[in-house]
Amino acid sequence: MIRFIFALCLFLVASVVSFTLWATTLTVGDNLVISQINNKIVEHGFLDQTSEFSLKPGQYAFIVHYKDVFEDLTFAEDRVVKSKEFVVKLTVGAEKKLHLMTAAIKNLAQAEAFSKSPTLMLKDENNQQLPIELESVADYKIAEQVELAITSYTSQQDSHHDKAAETTKIKKANQTVTSVKEKLSDNKLIQINALPMLKYWWQNASDEEKKHFKQYINRNN
Repeated sequence: MIRFIFALCLFLVASVVSFTLWATTLTVGDNLVISQINNKIVEHGFLDQTSEFSLKPGQYAFIVHYKDVFEDLTFAEDRVVKSKEFVVKLTVGAEKKLHLMTAAIKNLAQAEAFSKSPTLMLKDENNQQLPIELESVADYKIAEQVELAITSYTSQQDSHHDKAAETTKIKKANQTVTSVKEKLSDNKLIQINALPMLKYWWQNASDEEKKHFKQYINRNN
């Protein structure tokens, strides 16, 4: 019995150690507020905000905003400086600790300038800077919608091919009706998702590509 309890204790300790070694601890600067991680809302306390996260290896998209308080010397009062929300994309690998932070912001003027054009740094436990990507929430959401549209369209095409293989013995008339319904369904999908896709490709197009597209629009008006 004693051996069993001892073995169980060793197993539990090993499990805890294994999880600790596997997970990466991300610490966020006090002036940064994380509202979502991979589209999951982050719950903050009434008085304290969550500034430490345990992450598995993988890719992450954080919705963040900057917020801090500085003294306004002109009016002798405190001012809250807050940026719009933006997205930070990063990849977690074998790092034990990560720190997401801003550069030193010493006064109200620097804070207001930063809030209009945020830049962040990601460093590991060895103080080595790691790559991150920042983008607007609007661009992030549009890219998500485009990916969803493409995935949905591809899935429908695969489904249509499977259905076609299963219904090879159905009469020609029924096949024609089914084909028409599928085309209508595809057209509806394209209509629903066309706007975000157009926005996405326009924002990612080069100046030359935009020029040719405008010429195409003018010719077809």
